[in-house]
Amino acid sequence: MLGQEKQLPPADEKLFNVKEAWPIYDTVIISPEFYGAESQNRGWFLSVSQFAAQPTHSFFKARTEATAGLAYCNKQSADSMDFAYKCNTVGVAFFAPGVRALAQGRTGELAVTNLNTQIAHWWETVLPRHCSLELKVQQDIVLELPSLAASPGYGPQGGGASFEHGQIGYEGGNGSGNADYLPVMNMAVSQGVPQLVNRWSVGQEPIGIPRTATIEAIIRLSEIAQYELQRLSELYHYFFGAVTAAPGTYRFFPARFGIQVSLLGHRLVQQRGQYWS
Repeated sequence: MLGQEKQLPPADEKLFNVKEAWPIYDTVIISPEFYGAESQNRGWFLSVSQFAAQPTHSFFKARTEATAGLAYCNKQSADSMDFAYKCNTVGVAFFAPGVRALAQGRTGELAVTNLNTQIAHWWETVLPRHCSLELKVQQDIVLELPSLAASPGYGPQGGGASFEHGQIGYEGGNGSGNADYLPVMNMAVSQGVPQLVNRWSVGQEPIGIPRTATIEAIIRLSEIAQYELQRLSELYHYFFGAVTAAPGTYRFFPARFGIQVSLLGHRLVQQRGQYWS
């Protein structure tokens, strides 16, 4: 009504933006095969040797949800923030195929010398100890720490191994010599107990990131990490599954190794409705 004062919300609620809990994540993948738009991703590699040739690897600056897919990245813009953000915790996940018996090649009978039962476990348990994490907002470095200190707070755990029937290339348990007795190795490792409270906290005050600002997380490989990865230049591209009808022939699945950096906090977005008249 004319002359009547408009009722305003309390001072602490006079906000142009509202806070929403929101993760931001990005992933580097090493795999012998990419599909669709994945082949356009900068910073993804076809082999471990290609990955190891670079001492630093960048996150949040090159990939988007459209190119990498929501499983690996949820940023809409590659070179800037989609919204203002307050970061509370940081985490880094190193993941590898849960089937540990990796083999080189695509089809055909494999000799036991082609098997590698250690690289996947090494990737998840040892490599994080020899990498560092750096987080930048614009030109400012706001965080530096060992990668293993920033537990992702999520991921699978557990597994087991059995060599009851021997490995491919040796006599089977029944003495037939058939190559259908596979070593059973299924394991899964997360860096630390997979609970969100174990992530690296930035402190009582969150890291404020303005809208349209550039952010970058950098994983740095130590010299020993680069050296050991280069020794694995003959990447065991595939892990094998069940035996097919043809003796000595296996179904192969492309192995994917990855590193995922994630931020947890709150994004500041415009209100979606009119809360005050």
